[in-house]
Amino acid sequence: MEPVHSVLYLKFQKHLSTSKGSSRKPLVDVPASEKINVDWPDSLPIERMKAGLTEIALAFVFFAGLVTFGLASFFFLQRF
Repeated sequence: MEPVHSVLYLKFQKHLSTSKGSSRKPLVDVPASEKINVDWPDSLPIERMKAGLTEIALAFVFFAGLVTFGLASFFFLQRF
């Protein structure tokens, strides 16, 4: 299956070349039967960013918990 964005881009280029007063020609005329092989990474950049932000938030919560536990232990030991 051919990627939708490349098909739409080529149709847009053809539309631009046929519009009135346009001397611009399509950049590439790729036959529909030719498949485009794109090597996509396993995860997209936005997914990696979401995962990174989630890790940062969890690390912050964990660190805050450690500080709270440490302060509570310190004040508890001061009483005795």
